[in-house]
Amino acid sequence: MTRPESKSLGKRNCPPSHQHLKKSIEGPPKTLRLPQLCKLGGDISSVLIVRQESPWNKYRPALLCDIAGEVIIATHRSNPSRLRAVREYPKADAERLIQRFGCLDHANILSSRDCYIDANSMYFFVEDLPLTLWNVVSSPDIYPTELELAAIMSQVSLIVSIFVDELTDKVLDGLCYLSGFGLTHQTLSCGKILLGTNGRIKIECSPTETHTIYANTIPGITMALMQKHEKDVGITGVNDLNRWPVDSDAFGFLSAASTESIESLRKHHLVAARNQPTEDLVMLARAVL
Repeated sequence: MTRPESKSLGKRNCPPSHQHLKKSIEGPPKTLRLPQLCKLGGDISSVLIVRQESPWNKYRPALLCDIAGEVIIATHRSNPSRLRAVREYPKADAERLIQRFGCLDHANILSSRDCYIDANSMYFFVEDLPLTLWNVVSSPDIYPTELELAAIMSQVSLIVSIFVDELTDKVLDGLCYLSGFGLTHQTLSCGKILLGTNGRIKIECSPTETHTIYANTIPGITMALMQKHEKDVGITGVNDLNRWPVDSDAFGFLSAASTESIESLRKHHLVAARNQPTEDLVMLARAVL
């Protein structure tokens, strides 16, 4: 057996060293503003970051939707698969809007952590909630079950109780958690109540100088969900007693909604035991999407 000739091994050539390229960023320095925050509790995730620049330098507006108000669906310019929901407000309301989004943190009120300000407007990047309760009402063959109705109304009644004094059914004064933000919601209807695919219900609140009482909207919202329409003003009830028997918790809640206070309604058996109501709405949200 012959031994193969050994090949001389030359010195291994080292790859050229990486050249470090400097990236030049043009334009004026970006200004970040962290407003005074309320009730942070040490959670940095609740900080509102305000940028003094147009959001359209980084994002591109793609769709304009009406989802409880106008919502711009924007795509990231360098990564179009990243979608963001944006709500635009007049710059004249800047102080109140920054206070409202920077200080108010409630599970059932629309929130934001990113804000852009240009010459005329403010743009708040909010949660992308693609539905409202009107999507449920307007779906002809989809009715919520009693469990789903309970999950909806437990969250809606909580929203109403934020604005309404549980003892007097009058709008809360300066002692109210929200009164310092000057918040109101001119109309509370199915078309103004947002529904996320995770089952979370929220409303969008705009800062104004006054408050509005809307505890009496609970019967109308409940009727619309139960039978796709409301009855004449002052009349409460449902037509299909096979779907909603008179001895059901849903019918009892509807009857009580026209006469009892929001404090009493929140103790009603239909909604009182709903500890995690969002989980009960995931399938309903998927069905009407």
